Amino acid sequence: MSSTTELFVGGMFGRERAATVSRGLEGLLGERASLWVNGRSAIREIALRVLPRRIWLPNYACSSLRAAIADLRHTAVEHYPVTRALLPDNEVAQRVAPDDLVVVIDYFGFPIGCEFLDRCRRSGALILEDACGALFRRPADSLADFLVRSPRKFVGVPDGGILNVIRDGLPECVPAAPPPSRWQRRSIEAFERRSLFDAGDSDRSWFDLFQEVERDQPCGPFGMSPAAIELLQSIDVASITARRRHNYEILLEQLSAWALFPRLPDGVVPLGFPLLCPDREPLQRRLHQRQIYAAVHWRLGDPPPQSPEVIRELAACQLTIPCDQRLDADTMRAIAGIVRQELS
Repeated sequence: MSSTTELFVGGMFGRERAATVSRGLEGLLGERASLWVNGRSAIREIALRVLPRRIWLPNYACSSLRAAIADLRHTAVEHYPVTRALLPDNEVAQRVAPDDLVVVIDYFGFPIGCEFLDRCRRSGALILEDACGALFRRPADSLADFLVRSPRKFVGVPDGGILNVIRDGLPECVPAAPPPSRWQRRSIEAFERRSLFDAGDSDRSWFDLFQEVERDQPCGPFGMSPAAIELLQSIDVASITARRRHNYEILLEQLSAWALFPRLPDGVVPLGFPLLCPDREPLQRRLHQRQIYAAVHWRLGDPPPQSPEVIRELAACQLTIPCDQRLDADTMRAIAGIVRQELS
């Protein structure tokens, strides 16, 4: 691979065509919503407001989530196991106490189900549903106390996070400041460069700038930028959800043997198509050479203590194939064929 900046299928979003009739921001928000620069800032604010004695995290989680709460005083972090199907171990709920905060993750857009949440609720703990990979998850469908989503993972906006406080009586969480100005400028610049690239410009510098913006993301009481709010108001929710689901189904036709989620339930709008491959690194390099940006969710570095073998397998073998709304059915069939050929 000559350079990672040659990638063009997948990666960050540029500007998308505005919807003729759109539910946009209004359709996404739900009740008691606040807009943040990113999901991790909202999660950190929740932890600071409720001051739990312990925060329970799944031991398969991105480093940014762990970093958002790593330095909280008077709060211990406990890790609980998930299965190969990315479902929590229900027995963990027996150890949860009323002054705890339990974080659950909707991996790749797939909600975790009700039993674990029911058990945690009966313990009296607060529940935070990290739906950063499930933008179109409706707050009304959640059993959690807080729901956090991340628009920029799904649509063409330079930044953003949405926080819903679902249970009555819990403190409101509202951003106190705009995003850091230099980071915001760089984020919008990366977004605009990707927009030009999608329109036919040959400049691929957006990718390096995107990596810089990702690396330097702020985590604090910062709100969503006005530019992102304006763009969210014009997105075509119905078209995006339908296209992502259809694209996922196309990939399933050829790649179900490797799929982490071999079935697409009603209502799920996937972040991408996660698969498991023992030879992930060579496969990822070959796909990058063919200009398909296959991402890793996540490189855990040193997994949390007492991580079971299943977590180490996921961290070593997981790869996400894009299935987003920018890609039409013919493109998806071509991608599916390339990935299957490489896997075989």
